[in-house]
Amino acid sequence: MKRFYTYIVFFSIIVFAHAQSFKASAPEQVEEGENFRVQFVVTDSEPSSFKGPKFDSEGFELLAGPYTSTYSSYQMVNGKTTSSSSTTYTYTLCASKKGTYTVPAATVSAGGKTLTSNTLTIKVVAGSGNNTAGASGRRNRSQQSNDNTQDAGTAISAKDLYVTATASKTHVHEQEAILLTYKVFYTVNLTSLNPDMPDLKGFHVQEVPLPREKQPTQESIGGRTYNTIVWSQYVAFPQQTGKLTIPGVSFDAVVIQRMRNLDPWDAFFNSGSSYTEVKKKIQTQPITITVDALPDKPASFSGAVGKFDIKSELTPEEIKTGEALTLKVTVTGVGNTKLIKTPEVKVPKDFEVYDPKVTENTQITRNGMEGSKTFEYVYVPRNTGKYTIPAVEFCYFDLASNSYKTLMTEQYELNIAKGKNTGASTISSYSKEDVQMFNSDIQFIKLGNVKLKKDDSDFFFGSLGYILYYLIPFIIFGIFLYIFRKQAIANANVAQMRIKKANKMARKRLRTAKKLMLEHKKEEFYDEIMRALYGYVSDKLSIPVAKLNKDNIREKLMGKELESSLIDQVITTLDECEFARFAPVESENSLENFYEKVITLKFYEEIKQKRLMKTLYIVLFALSLQMTATASPSLKVDADSAYIKENYQEAASLYEKVLEEGHSSEVYYNLGNCYYRLEKIGPAVLNYERALLLNPGDGNIRHNLELARSKTLDKISPIGEIFIVTWYKEVINWLSVDQWATLGVISFILLLIMICLYLFAKQITVRKIGFYSSILLILACILSNFFAWNQKYILLNRSTAVVMSTSVNVKSTPSENGTDLFVIHEGTKVTIIDPTMKGWKEIRLDDGKNGWIPTEAIEEI
Repeated sequence: MKRFYTYIVFFSIIVFAHAQSFKASAPEQVEEGENFRVQFVVTDSEPSSFKGPKFDSEGFELLAGPYTSTYSSYQMVNGKTTSSSSTTYTYTLCASKKGTYTVPAATVSAGGKTLTSNTLTIKVVAGSGNNTAGASGRRNRSQQSNDNTQDAGTAISAKDLYVTATASKTHVHEQEAILLTYKVFYTVNLTSLNPDMPDLKGFHVQEVPLPREKQPTQESIGGRTYNTIVWSQYVAFPQQTGKLTIPGVSFDAVVIQRMRNLDPWDAFFNSGSSYTEVKKKIQTQPITITVDALPDKPASFSGAVGKFDIKSELTPEEIKTGEALTLKVTVTGVGNTKLIKTPEVKVPKDFEVYDPKVTENTQITRNGMEGSKTFEYVYVPRNTGKYTIPAVEFCYFDLASNSYKTLMTEQYELNIAKGKNTGASTISSYSKEDVQMFNSDIQFIKLGNVKLKKDDSDFFFGSLGYILYYLIPFIIFGIFLYIFRKQAIANANVAQMRIKKANKMARKRLRTAKKLMLEHKKEEFYDEIMRALYGYVSDKLSIPVAKLNKDNIREKLMGKELESSLIDQVITTLDECEFARFAPVESENSLENFYEKVITLKFYEEIKQKRLMKTLYIVLFALSLQMTATASPSLKVDADSAYIKENYQEAASLYEKVLEEGHSSEVYYNLGNCYYRLEKIGPAVLNYERALLLNPGDGNIRHNLELARSKTLDKISPIGEIFIVTWYKEVINWLSVDQWATLGVISFILLLIMICLYLFAKQITVRKIGFYSSILLILACILSNFFAWNQKYILLNRSTAVVMSTSVNVKSTPSENGTDLFVIHEGTKVTIIDPTMKGWKEIRLDDGKNGWIPTEAIEEI
């Protein structure tokens, strides 16, 4: 029982008899190449958040650690139990260089406090040789084992693990394939190797696919047996001449080492494993490649370098007008197949030509890029007769003979028969609607006259006309409300009702007068005419019957700004009517003439007409200020005609003359088509981009732009963005600035109409429609104007450009002596982020890369 009680007390009563401490320890002196340990010990506490020192000194190499171990003890003296505990953090280092070095202090959290250790000073002296021999012996024993696993703490030397970088050739021609091989040699237990491949400036690079499961082979080098693996291979095509450098590649290696004489506590806290991972960084040597320029290139040179062959196939053999004819040209061989230009086929002018469909079937091997590239051309003959499709010429640089070689396909003779619903018409006789997309090709040009904008700020949005389109309907809406209110008041006013009904009463009396005229009742006829005239004047001019005389009538009519001749005509008519009542009997024709004279006397309508015309003149004058310049019809028509006749260079010159008068998305689009046909991808992309800025919702522009971009060498993957941003950009690009502004104006006018329905409709259903429609139209008007403002801001603050040079080196600094970062080619779109340096622009690509290029290499969109 006493013994049981003793055990209970031993395990349940803990009394801290010592104060907390945190100390570092290590040998004061070690030999160069010797492995040693640095320990940090925390006593009498449960530590957490240990932060060790950074062993970044050149004198030490960190091999492993930190390992954590814990020690506890209990003691009972005179019935009192005391305990002590400690936690140790251990690092294994290798002394790599002579000198005196300082190990910084470490920190740890214990007992609610932050403890700091002491610093250590370690002196590294020249080795005596015994330590090196010991290490060598350990390595030899390790190598004799099947798994090549070293003991923990053993230094991994450059002879134990290294990577070589070799090039199949170091002196090549431009565009000649070079095989780069990275091979690892090791005598240790290597588990992983991760390369950090840099950008190879001046090269077009393709990686050679290798098996994922790499099997090592053994090689004997310098008396040592190594495991070797070809880790990665690349085929590089130099794009520039001169001496180019392939920089060294950095590899992060992970090696497994065995922990012998493992402390039980270390085994427990390392999950029972007796192995540890050691990281090692390896760097290969750079390779210098000398690149010679190709000899004087013939005009027909395709850009191909290597060994190639060519063949062609034409289908169908029998063809009719209006049907599609397909010519397939296939280039096979080894070389820079991916960079081969499209061969030019000279077909008859009566054939409608479409851009070829390009299909690649290539693979990267140790011999370079092998395979084929097929160009599929589609033609549509428009006329009957016999035609010849000449042989396709393909010129490449043969590396074996160090000379240019020209290959030819066979020539084809065609007899074109007449097809259905076609005649012997020339190519200029069909329109855009006749064009069918037999393959992926650019859309047809936009025909007809176009409106030009004088400058970038020439927008309908924000102009005087835009303001008037809001102001005038609003004023009309206000006038309508005023008239309606006045009408409501007038309905309650007897005098006003008389004015309103004056026309009705006058017409009624005139009908009675006509009836009396037909019955030859002269006096009654003139009496009725008098009552009609005086009653009309009294009601319209608000003159009481008691004060009604010719002088008052004249004065009132003069106040209405009528012409004096019309006023005199009214007074004369009244005089004639009074005189005729007492005159001798007149003929029936005289009564009819007088009646016609009275009914054509519409002086009050003249008053209203004068007011209406004044308002109409003001509106027409204001809106006439918004007249937009129109391109010269003859110049645009000539350019369109030149394009249809395939005179693309002439058409481009004419379109550029049109653009000298102002901007137009249609003309930029047509100009882009011309440059695309001329295979000038940079100018084509530039003009398509300009057209898209002015009309972002045009599907034809986007289609042609994507085709032009597909022909550029740089395939850049843009950085991802939040889906909301992508959605917003798609929405605002549905319409252009002025189209959004027009939609806003229409929404505003409809809004006023819906408000009128809500205010004045008598049916509840119609009023509800007016109310809910007004809410939707308010939102539509606000959003349309916001999107128009956003589009205008993008146009006025654009910062994008297109590369116009064939290729250009992007520099790290705005100087010719700056480091080359990467190469971009013609047609690539860039964003200008710093335009302040004279002669240089800092640009950024869609994938986030940035650098400096000469100003003349790009042209702003």
